[in-house]
Amino acid sequence: MWYDKKPESVINWLDEMWNYDESAYRLSASSFYKHSIDSTSLGLDLCQMLNVKEKNLKKSLEYLNERQVKKTGFYYEDYVDTLDKTNKRYYEIAGTYLGFQTSSIFLHHDVKPKHLYDFYKKFTDDCSIKHYMTNNMPWDKAPTGAGGMVDHAATMIRCNIHFGEVEYYEVMDEMYRWLNENQNENTGLWGNIESRGLSGLILAAYHLMRGMYFIDELIPNYPEKIIDSILQSLNETSLLQGGVGEGCHDMDHFVMLERMFFYTDRSYRKEEIISQTEKRLIQLRKMVMKDGGFSFTSVGTIKNHYGYNVTSGNLESDMVGTVFYMETLLRMFLILGEKPKWNSSITHGV
Repeated sequence: MWYDKKPESVINWLDEMWNYDESAYRLSASSFYKHSIDSTSLGLDLCQMLNVKEKNLKKSLEYLNERQVKKTGFYYEDYVDTLDKTNKRYYEIAGTYLGFQTSSIFLHHDVKPKHLYDFYKKFTDDCSIKHYMTNNMPWDKAPTGAGGMVDHAATMIRCNIHFGEVEYYEVMDEMYRWLNENQNENTGLWGNIESRGLSGLILAAYHLMRGMYFIDELIPNYPEKIIDSILQSLNETSLLQGGVGEGCHDMDHFVMLERMFFYTDRSYRKEEIISQTEKRLIQLRKMVMKDGGFSFTSVGTIKNHYGYNVTSGNLESDMVGTVFYMETLLRMFLILGEKPKWNSSITHGV
């Protein structure tokens, strides 16, 4: 099958993205910057996904540590001044994303980052994380971003706990209380469907469940309703049809679908789930790039990632698309009862 050779081709492409001078990775062959936190953390993730030894893990982790802010624990690219400032909280939002992605790498390698993630320290004193989730996460206007912020917080908090900050356990408990209180029993999802449609709620649910329920191996409420929502979205969402594709939509739908299928003992709407997966698997062949990996979209690389303009959208592989589609394929194999030939992503898988 076409995907049998993906590990080898992705490894070859990954080698081409390595920046020897910085012990870091670049995002794509023609990306605006020769190295970044974003691409380096994803490149290290691909190493473990594909079972290849890192080029220089110690120096790569030092590269990440050098770009961490002590006060919050967040990370910022060397080109932080170029951030899109249209959102007044852009600095926080960009920092949480790279914090989540990078903390996943440190957790996996059991290496303590230079600084722990003290942005969340205040929630250990007054248990106000539920207030933060209600008022500081955009559930009404942008639930996808809100769900991402849950994942970001949970992953960095897990890193704090792993390295001895046990007072964060109560913060995690409060986060679960909020999620269980605010889950919609009709869709099984979170947030305002009018703002981003059903697919937007699925993208939000993927992130918050990835960082919470999936990692803790907890079955969320209403798993059958969640499957109903995913199957409806797979039929309706334009970015999931024919030769069209987009990394977040594909990965988020199929990671969630595989987990819910597993949680319902692979019995609920089984034939439809397998049929949808087989159909989309055939379509994803069109997403493969000639240089060896995957592009984030079917029309080119990711142009903007969490406020940073990073590429001009050329038709070539990029780190985000490659990690996301390798994870998508892995979840599809599990749904179809096949054994994956690579590991789940540590930044975006389970």
